[in-house]
Amino acid sequence: MSVEESSPLAGTGRDDPERSMRSKLVIIGVALVFVMVAYAYVGTRDRSIDVEDPALISQQQEDGLICCMLTYEHDGEQFLLVVTRELEGEFRRVVFRVMEFDDDGAPREINAIGSPFDGVLPTRFSVVDQTAYVPLDGSGGAGIWTVDVSDPAWPEDAGFTETGEGPTRQLAARGDVLAINHTDEIAVLDISDRYQAEIISRFEQPVSGVVTMKMVDSWLIINDAVNDEFRIYDLTAPRSPEMLLSHRNPDGPGELEFDFGTADAEDRLNQTAIPSRYLDYAVSGDIVYLAASDLGLRLLDISDPESPVILGEMELPDRAVRVELQGDRLFVLGASTGNVEQLTYSIHALDISEPLDPALVDTINGILSEPGIQVLTVEEERLFLGLYESILVFDAGD
Repeated sequence: MSVEESSPLAGTGRDDPERSMRSKLVIIGVALVFVMVAYAYVGTRDRSIDVEDPALISQQQEDGLICCMLTYEHDGEQFLLVVTRELEGEFRRVVFRVMEFDDDGAPREINAIGSPFDGVLPTRFSVVDQTAYVPLDGSGGAGIWTVDVSDPAWPEDAGFTETGEGPTRQLAARGDVLAINHTDEIAVLDISDRYQAEIISRFEQPVSGVVTMKMVDSWLIINDAVNDEFRIYDLTAPRSPEMLLSHRNPDGPGELEFDFGTADAEDRLNQTAIPSRYLDYAVSGDIVYLAASDLGLRLLDISDPESPVILGEMELPDRAVRVELQGDRLFVLGASTGNVEQLTYSIHALDISEPLDPALVDTINGILSEPGIQVLTVEEERLFLGLYESILVFDAGD
């Protein structure tokens, strides 16, 4: 698979120097964060993951790349919503899947629908009330694909809203407000009419297109992996967003350089878990827990948004690439070198009942998988890990 084939900008004009520079930066960012260009080769290869741990409830392979997933409660019953994308082709079919749980806690697909047009991979979606919003960027434009999940057994395509130009991978929604990222801007939408989203404002962001977005109350919180910057925007007045906080990683490696292809396992690790770079985050009160690769878990105090303070780091045995919060438990996905084709992943469970003094409770070791997207989701008793085409479910109880 070539860079051009994997790029959401393939087929667009390249005469404008500024556009060309933006395109190159986005391509580099996408490759670095998701590591899909060098490793997403296709075919019938067995990508099953061998895990021997008593916490493992189930594992299964899907027909497509695991892009993002979250749990969804409907009429007192829990479901797992999973977005996948086919592996072959320039733009590829995105599939929205609904799974219910067997008595042993294993997910089982009950229905699925395909996107209205082929696209590149989304990496975060949201559900508000009984409506799912999925970022979709491809042959039909860039924007929001709306899915009605009022009857989880029969998800329905509720339409597509174009929101801008340039790649979009993530969105975040809460209440009646939704934010979606593009190459150099964020579009804010009113979703009070769940099926007729309306753009009400836009604001610029540093040229990137590769971010992690979450909504916490009226805050839109963004980690920009390309510019290595953590930002918070106040959307209390969504028609007039304001930046509250901007924190640049003082230990970051600076401008990104990427060489497609790897010579050894250390190269693969460096491309999946870029050294000294912020890769993900979780927020609990005034404390942000940053997955900071080989720096470990970094604690950032945001009680004064104008002057965020680094409180320190918790050292981990591998590189922190993803974090997910559930109550007073913080789950950290770590990555380290593996064998000739795979990396080794671990899941660290931390007790943060003392927020400034996280304590390691347990670790699941030895999860071998090809480099690529890592998806981590947790609900009260279960932790869901998506690696390549596999979904692994672990017992996350005490």
